[in-house]
Amino acid sequence: MPIAPHMQRALNLLLQGYEYAADLQCEVWEFAVEIRPLLEAGLTNSDLRWLLLKDYVAHALEITAPDGDSRAFQPLGKLLAERSCFVLTPAGVAFARSAAPGNLSPCPCPAADDSPPPVAAAAGPFWDKDRRALWLGRCLVKQFKVPAPNQEIILAAFAEEAWPVRIDDPLPLHAAIDPRRRLHDTINSLNRHQKAPLIRFQGDGSGQAICWEAFADRPAPRDQS
Repeated sequence: MPIAPHMQRALNLLLQGYEYAADLQCEVWEFAVEIRPLLEAGLTNSDLRWLLLKDYVAHALEITAPDGDSRAFQPLGKLLAERSCFVLTPAGVAFARSAAPGNLSPCPCPAADDSPPPVAAAAGPFWDKDRRALWLGRCLVKQFKVPAPNQEIILAAFAEEAWPVRIDDPLPLHAAIDPRRRLHDTINSLNRHQKAPLIRFQGDGSGQAICWEAFADRPAPRDQS
């Protein structure tokens, strides 16, 4: 389905809010887009209902108090209201990026000399558990489309401890599973299928801990033995 210019303009507004939230590591609703700017971009009520029914956007009624420290919302279902605000869903992010591939992307593109994108290693990665997405700076490193419990447990453990270089194996013990082998396999899985291969996970040699590092030269992950 061709994307009309007015739809692309609106998607760019929504995607900008999503990326600002990712950059600041805050809830995407802090940058929810009000209905008025979307209508001014050219969307119709039918366009908004189509986006909702396609599950490309979520929306809610803003009920932020004048003295509130953060924005507050009330669910609306599929109804539109004067104070409706919208955010992209994970499916909507993919749709918005495919609609404007030359304008916005999940990670800064390499320069003409093929130099790698910048890596903000000092700030550490960001694990968005609600969207099951791993970020490094503005770069989307990995996103799980289906549950991956072992990988997600490790990422959540790193996030809980503010991303130290090394953590002990956080996976729960199971009598029928070799914990060293399971950790080894999970590390390999974390390194596979990265959208932007900017984070390398590896063991510390003991079989009981996992480490991470950021790199800018984007080598292809190798199987760990």
